[in-house]
Amino acid sequence: MDLLTYVGRAITPSHSSRRFNTRFFLANGNNVFGEPAASEELEDVGWHPVDDERLESFRDVTRFMLARALALRSGTASGPSPLFYWAKNARRIGVCREGETER
Repeated sequence: MDLLTYVGRAITPSHSSRRFNTRFFLANGNNVFGEPAASEELEDVGWHPVDDERLESFRDVTRFMLARALALRSGTASGPSPLFYWAKNARRIGVCREGETER
């Protein structure tokens, strides 16, 4: 666990039929062994490079967290880890820092 860097947390909207409260972590691939394996929940499992073009193909929360992970890796991230959530009116996305209350 000491080899993981906490990236942030994301919570799906309360009106969503599938809810997630997810925490994202970053790790150095040199510390990984074995090959990732598919499961009932994971279809396309493998190692994939992430660049700006590929980043744009992801949904907003994944794009946000991957961008933060890349910034952490490069040393350009600032501030505490974010909490990514859908606001109560579900028309905007809020980002606050862990431990802060929603405004």
